[in-house]
Amino acid sequence: MGWYEITDDYIKDSKINIPVCETLQLRDVYGGTQRTIYRVDQSGRQFPVWTVNENIESGVLAIVSADPRAQVPAGNAVGIIKYHTMSSRTQITLRRSELSLGLTDYSHGHEINFNGCNYRWVMSKNTMSTNTLYLKTDGNRILARWSGKPESRGGDPSPVFELFVPPQTLDMDFLVVTGLAAAGYWKKADKLKSPISKILKIMGGLGP
Repeated sequence: MGWYEITDDYIKDSKINIPVCETLQLRDVYGGTQRTIYRVDQSGRQFPVWTVNENIESGVLAIVSADPRAQVPAGNAVGIIKYHTMSSRTQITLRRSELSLGLTDYSHGHEINFNGCNYRWVMSKNTMSTNTLYLKTDGNRILARWSGKPESRGGDPSPVFELFVPPQTLDMDFLVVTGLAAAGYWKKADKLKSPISKILKIMGGLGP
């Protein structure tokens, strides 16, 4: 079976017993001045596929092909992610087309319509951890997992995408751009709420 189906979002990794078809690893390079996403094959060899360039001041991430010859059209980013300064709102451009990243009904993830299909990047309702997100179809098929702080990888803390379907069956640019956007949303949202949480705790232990 090339996919995993679950009827709700109470996802447990221990229940996902199908093999990982593809692993993508996000690594800092050049002393942390740039990030590159590598495809990792079954032997552990790494091949650079995308480069992530970030402008911290403007809150913009640009994802480009690691090989400029593969960039279509030439000179354009595969995806652009823009975070707003005073909110956790996110704008996404994928191959020059705008995508909408909307919160789910239970605010535990994001819904995205792409090429007429609905997808969701959601956290497990078991853990409500923003460090692990799952890409699901509208029919509740789990396609991939994002682990911002992966465990059991020999001590390597680099974030990873893990695909539960063959990569040729999924738009990989879509996976990477929307996955990074969703993960970045929660990272920024956590930073925005942390000062409020601290104040509530000081006032009477009301913070989460």
